[in-house]
Amino acid sequence: TAIERLMGLMLTAVAVEIAPVTKGSLRDIASHTGTLAAKTRFVVAPKIAGRLQRLQADIGDPVRNGDLLAVLEDEEYRQQVIQAEADLNVATATLREARSALTVAANNLERARALHQSGIQSDAQLDQIEAEHDSQNARVHVAEAQLANRQSALANARLLLSYTRITASWERGGPVRYIGERFVDEGALLSINTPILSIIELQ
Repeated sequence: TAIERLMGLMLTAVAVEIAPVTKGSLRDIASHTGTLAAKTRFVVAPKIAGRLQRLQADIGDPVRNGDLLAVLEDEEYRQQVIQAEADLNVATATLREARSALTVAANNLERARALHQSGIQSDAQLDQIEAEHDSQNARVHVAEAQLANRQSALANARLLLSYTRITASWERGGPVRYIGERFVDEGALLSINTPILSIIELQ
């Protein structure tokens, strides 16, 4: 009967082992396959072309915002700044000379008008002096435009020179990040936007 079968199971011997209680650690180890992705990642690349002169960081190095990462050869860009400064000096001198000539022309015109009113200066002579004054005034405007152009060229040359020093820059996130990858070696000739390093934020 069912009751007899149940009683038979209860009487079946069960093997047990007796041992003292001990203290120890348990480990549950498992292997998983997947992809490890950084919280954030961006690539450092130059804004200008040039030869990579020096790398200041390598894979795994910590990086802070504003740190210098790489330096491009800058001789060509320094020469451009020197040339732009010289051109600006010439434009400044040209404007100074044009303004001085305009002052002389304005004084001559004022005297000519006074003489013309008194009948000493003829209409033709007054017209000639007025034309000279207008011409000098136009030269001043041209010189001012040239000066503004040279100032812009110098600012652009200095900006390009600053691009030879490549720094780390980010707006949000932690203060420290790390070099994740290096794509080029020192001495490599880089074009604009050629990847140099990748920077990652670990979390």
